[in-house]
Amino acid sequence: MSTFACFGIMAGLSWNLLLQFGLGMAGGLKKNSLPVLQLLCLFLSVLALFTVFFSLSALANLGFFEYILYYPLSCLSCLGLETVFSPLLPKKIGEKTFNCLSAYDGLAVAALFLTRHLAETLAEGLFLSFHFSLGVLIGLVILAEIRRRSSVEKVPRFLRGKPLLLISMGFLSLVFTAAAGIFYRILEF
Repeated sequence: MSTFACFGIMAGLSWNLLLQFGLGMAGGLKKNSLPVLQLLCLFLSVLALFTVFFSLSALANLGFFEYILYYPLSCLSCLGLETVFSPLLPKKIGEKTFNCLSAYDGLAVAALFLTRHLAETLAEGLFLSFHFSLGVLIGLVILAEIRRRSSVEKVPRFLRGKPLLLISMGFLSLVFTAAAGIFYRILEF
């Protein structure tokens, strides 16, 4: 894969970060709670669907039909995993930030698409799906800290709320894209 394609993928992920967290599409964290259940379901659904599509591609070439199946199967797997795991976990851990009927606001579909096209083995699929879930967790934690600090510290009136979050997530997406470019150059992709 060329450096330009890898850089484009990282820029796309950064843009997703900006939209999901900066514009508030992802909701937000409530006090002292993380959506552990949903992050676990995101990881497991991407890993399970990657395995399904990986084994299906060995049997038959689905072509464009594979892309059409990503969204409904992601929604069904997220909903099914939440239904199975929610009675097993305490309410504080089972806090919900994303909507499972939209495949966690498209995060599961994007993670499945990238994992399916970047991973060549099951171990690589496991690695990518875990780190995509970890990236979502890091984005949520950063967003919660920005919100907390902006309520405590003196922030100009015109920057309070969404403008500050949008600017902060824009800077973070630039940092992540620049860091990805540096790593890709170091690794000589």
